[in-house]
Amino acid sequence: MSTKMMFIKDVTSVIDSWKVRVIVEEKTQPRASSGGSVQYQRLVLADETGQKVVATIFGSDIGYFKDSFCLYNTYVVSNAKVKRCDPKYDKFNYPYQWTINLKTAHNAETEKCIAQSVLNLQFATFINLNEQIGNDNVVDILAIVVDKKDQRSFTAGEKEYIVKEYAMVNEEKKVVILTLWNAVAESEGNIIDSALDSYPVLRVSNLSVSAHYDGSFGSTPSTAVLLDPAIPEADELRIWRSSNLKYIVETSSKDHFVHTESSESLPKEEIYSIEDVLKNEKVEKFTVQVNAKIVDLDQKFFYMACGKCYSGINAEHKYEYTCVSCKRSTKAEPREKVHLNIFDQSGSLDVTVFGPQAIKILQMDSVMCMDLCNAKSSPSVNRINETLSSEVFLMKIRKRKRTIGGIDQYVYAVGNLSRIETVSKEKHDKDILDREESISPKNLEDSLLMTNVLNNKERNKCVKNYIFFSKISRLI
Repeated sequence: MSTKMMFIKDVTSVIDSWKVRVIVEEKTQPRASSGGSVQYQRLVLADETGQKVVATIFGSDIGYFKDSFCLYNTYVVSNAKVKRCDPKYDKFNYPYQWTINLKTAHNAETEKCIAQSVLNLQFATFINLNEQIGNDNVVDILAIVVDKKDQRSFTAGEKEYIVKEYAMVNEEKKVVILTLWNAVAESEGNIIDSALDSYPVLRVSNLSVSAHYDGSFGSTPSTAVLLDPAIPEADELRIWRSSNLKYIVETSSKDHFVHTESSESLPKEEIYSIEDVLKNEKVEKFTVQVNAKIVDLDQKFFYMACGKCYSGINAEHKYEYTCVSCKRSTKAEPREKVHLNIFDQSGSLDVTVFGPQAIKILQMDSVMCMDLCNAKSSPSVNRINETLSSEVFLMKIRKRKRTIGGIDQYVYAVGNLSRIETVSKEKHDKDILDREESISPKNLEDSLLMTNVLNNKERNKCVKNYIFFSKISRLI
């Protein structure tokens, strides 16, 4: 008796014989597991109802299926290995994952093909991307590659990181950086590298939204890259590319791998001085234009927090508990935290910066800070301060009264910060001299030597190139 055709949602680990008609939505390049000992290839399959499932091919079986499961083609699949997946990886509201091996039957379907429309592809917009920072949801993008930064690697703790960065643009005419990490950089990144000269259209799936570059995309272990996908949305983008080739070529000639923000895009609002913030007891929120530096040299730059509400806890990473603040079951996760001293001509103030805003200062996230701490190391405060010394920030500060040790004190937290300019050489020198009493003679001498030796063009180039990964490679 022939096996009855089923839908994905009907397939469970207790069913011995089944078959499902599916369309292939994603197929990654083969890549190594985090330990490097196992090769795997990840697929996303969908049935005609739109239900999706993750299927994986391992080891030597990858070569056997090399010419099968072609993107957007339809197949009848039967008797893949079915097992429950970790709930945190249940992206498609289906609690199982499939393993495709030599025992899995698969046949290309030519008569009852599933329409691409069931995939319901959704692509993230680039405008207002920074509003999505901190959102745990992964996103897909469809965009054109206009530039690439040279591959780099660095070590944090005992881990080796490989990084590739690409500048992407779409019809919104906003350039956003895509960062690929480790195995994804080596596998999917090679696809991009092979077609850079033609300004290829890419579909990139399962990306996180990062605070780097004030809003960018970063790869996850399940990220897949598809070059020039055969979907209607990509056809439209290719038409737009042909009509806007001059813009694309001009855009590709610019340097996009610098952490900068335009003051023109910042809201027009009252700017308070530090003196105003200290004296005013009626206003709770202030916007200030300040310089910044780190004076607390012993901080870890992260703390362990509830994964849901960010309240602190003294626990090991991934410790499972019920948070006393939000009352939800959660795990202890690292979160960025920086104690910062900010100052203008009227005075100085100690503030605390958390999360994505702290990343803008550190140029690394909490996991990297934790890895460094575990390795008995820490980010180089001197190098961070060297960068901060040539920058001006617009910060939104919240002022709160707290009773600490029986004494009422004000504490200040930064809600948002933006770089609004790089200080000129002359102004930078003057600020150093004005604040000489707070800087050691050796550091002052080194700072003046740096600014005197370099002319404006050379110094600006140093500042421009002093971005995240070039910094971190020297921090270790």
